[in-house]
Amino acid sequence: MASLMATVTNILKRWPSVPRIMCQNNLDLSPAVIANAALFFRTFRFSFHCPFPRGSFMKKFTTPIRSSLAADPDFSDLVVEFVNEIPTKLALIQKSFEESDTTTLRRTFHQLRGACGGYGFPVLSEAAGAIEDRISSNDSIAELEMRICEFIEMLKSATAEPDPNASSGSS
Repeated sequence: MASLMATVTNILKRWPSVPRIMCQNNLDLSPAVIANAALFFRTFRFSFHCPFPRGSFMKKFTTPIRSSLAADPDFSDLVVEFVNEIPTKLALIQKSFEESDTTTLRRTFHQLRGACGGYGFPVLSEAAGAIEDRISSNDSIAELEMRICEFIEMLKSATAEPDPNASSGSS
């Protein structure tokens, strides 16, 4: 149990975008929090691997996907909050995918389509919309698998950090 607590504590400290419920009260390490965190990381961080080999069709996003609103002081806190909620969305996608729950998948991708666009991530919005459209046209889970895997890689690359190369002057 001590080694599990140490592992979970280290993971929680290293990954600030863990859903807030797991990190309430300054890393509350009650058995319930440890169990939830362990389940979350076991499910997501370590076990959800796309079944496709990385090749030309499976892009690895090495460059962060940045919000166009990240440098705007009126929106930067909202962008940070959105990015911090990404693991929760990934968990929902994973669960829905494993259960072949196309209704929840479609709703989740519909919400992501709007939210990504609203928080300044148009490329993510477009990708989520394409998947939502494919789900709405009754594509099977197997047919959607590659697109969902690619989207997950893209979503993991989202950052609330402003582009360091963008000019900070006003237009």
